[in-house]
Amino acid sequence: MATPTVQEPDLPPEPIPRPHLHVWCGRYWRLGLKISVTLLYLFILLVCLPLLVWELFREHAKTTFSAWFVAGIFMLLTLPIFLWGLLQHLLNYSQPHLQKQIIRILWIVPIYSIDSWLGLRFPTTAIYWNTVREVYEAYVLYNFLCYLLNFLQFEHPDLEEKLTLRSPVRHPIPCCCLKPWPGGLRFLRWCKVGVLQYTVIEILTTLIAL
Repeated sequence: MATPTVQEPDLPPEPIPRPHLHVWCGRYWRLGLKISVTLLYLFILLVCLPLLVWELFREHAKTTFSAWFVAGIFMLLTLPIFLWGLLQHLLNYSQPHLQKQIIRILWIVPIYSIDSWLGLRFPTTAIYWNTVREVYEAYVLYNFLCYLLNFLQFEHPDLEEKLTLRSPVRHPIPCCCLKPWPGGLRFLRWCKVGVLQYTVIEILTTLIAL
């Protein structure tokens, strides 16, 4: 005789577990922070800044003072963006051979904004602020070259062999009648010499202008 089968009762489906609040906050706090900062900046740029400028014109403020005031607002808007980018690189310092140069390049942002703001407020001493900016600009150009070289050597370990096989580069119009730019390692060496030469000359001419 066949053994009767016992049919198991249908069980309700298990509920899908929902993530707890602390799990959601741990995953999406960066996104929420970015959205909040973006909305705050848009509010300042589209609402607060026009109201302040209108108030200055209504009070018949001088043009130089109004320009200095507006420059100060944009400087204050620039500094948090710079600090955010700087902290992101410091907290995620996973590629030092590239991020070291990126951090140095990022410093040009507050230097430019503070230099412009101080130049409008103290025009008689603007040449000294501009000197600091020009010197650091030359340093940034050198670091940008180092960044490119480190990136290429990291992505292409056989970079020297590839450059050796590279054919000479012709100059674009109207310099096409000149001798083609040499390829290979000579091309890379002349790029280094050109950037370093500009960096040194930029610093010397800036100091002489004082």
